[in-house]
Amino acid sequence: MYAEERAGPLARSLIRQFAITYGTGIRSTCLRSAILAYAAVLLPPSQFGEISDRHASTASNMLMLKLQNPQSLDDSDAFAASMLMWRLWVRNLKDVALVHAKGVMGILDLLWTRNDGFSDILDVFGPLAYSDAKFYVSMSEHSDFSDQPRETQRRITFKQRVKYHREIISSGGPAIVWCSSVVQALADTLWDIQRVLLELALDIANGGWERYSESDSRVQYLWSEYNDVGLQQTILTLANSTGNDFEGEVTTYLLQQRLSIQLLITVIKSASILKGLRSFEAIHHAKEQFLRAKSRPLQRDGEAFQIYTWAFVLCVGLAGLVFGIEDESEGKSPASESRLTILKRDNGCQKN
Repeated sequence: MYAEERAGPLARSLIRQFAITYGTGIRSTCLRSAILAYAAVLLPPSQFGEISDRHASTASNMLMLKLQNPQSLDDSDAFAASMLMWRLWVRNLKDVALVHAKGVMGILDLLWTRNDGFSDILDVFGPLAYSDAKFYVSMSEHSDFSDQPRETQRRITFKQRVKYHREIISSGGPAIVWCSSVVQALADTLWDIQRVLLELALDIANGGWERYSESDSRVQYLWSEYNDVGLQQTILTLANSTGNDFEGEVTTYLLQQRLSIQLLITVIKSASILKGLRSFEAIHHAKEQFLRAKSRPLQRDGEAFQIYTWAFVLCVGLAGLVFGIEDESEGKSPASESRLTILKRDNGCQKN
C-alpha cells in the first residue's frame, strides 16, 4: 500500500492520508480490506488476482451490511466504497464500477447532510471521491440529470479540487516531482473535460448520437466543470506563464489542452463532425494551437516530456484534423485558400 514503486502517486498519497487518520494498520476493517484489494490489483494478476477479489468481497459484504442501517455509516465507509470503485475502474470493469460510484455518491451525500457534522478528512478528500464517482456516472449513463437522484446534481468546485491536491502533495514523498496544487487541479480537471468531449465526438462520429443535446448527462457534466469560475480565473492567470521549470512546461501543455477543448466544443455543437471541423471557428482554434506549439514547444527531455508529450501530440493532432479534412467531391481541403491565407499571415507558421 505504501511502497513508492507501486500505486500511482495520487493513490499512494491518499492512502498515506488514511494512515494518518485511521492508523498505519487502518483501524476500519472495511476500509483496510478495500485498500488491500486496490493494492493487490496493481500487482501481477496471476499471483494476486484472487487475493484482490477476496479482499474486495470482504469490503463489499461489510458495506452491504452497514447500508441496512445507513445511520451507522461513517467517513471510512465512503472511502472504502471509493477504493472499490477505483479498483474496478483500473480493471476496466466500468459497469460494475458504476454501481460503486453511485454508492459513493449516496454515502457522501448522506454524510454531508447529517446534522452532526463530518470529519476533517471527509471535508478534504470527500470531494475527490465524489468528483471521480460523478465523472464515472456521467460517462456511463447518457440520460437527463433531472431524472436521476438529487445527489448526482452536487457539484465539486475547482477550489475544492485545489484543496485536496494540496494535501495530496503534502504526503506525496520526495521521489515525486509535483506542480503546485493549482496546476495539479487544473491538469486533473481539463483532462476529465477533454475525455468527456472525446467520448461525445466519437459517439457522434459513430452514429450513436444524432446531435448535440443539453439533456445528455455528459454535456451537463461538461458545462458544470468547464464554466467553474475558479477554473476560468486560473486559466486566465496562467495564460501568460513563461517559466522553463517543470511547472512551466506542464502549464504549456495545459494551455494547449484548453485550446483543444475549445476546438472539440466547436465540433460537438456543430450539425456534424465534418461541418464542425470545417468551420472558421475551428480554423481559429487550430491556428492558435499551431502558433502556440511553434512558439512554446515542450522540451525534448525531462519530467514534463515524459509525462505529457503524448497528450501534447494528441492536442496538436486534433488541430491537424481541421486542415486535413478533404472535400469529398473535389478531393481537396474545403476553403483551402482562405485557410492557407490565415496561416501565412503568421511568420513561419506555414513551415510548422
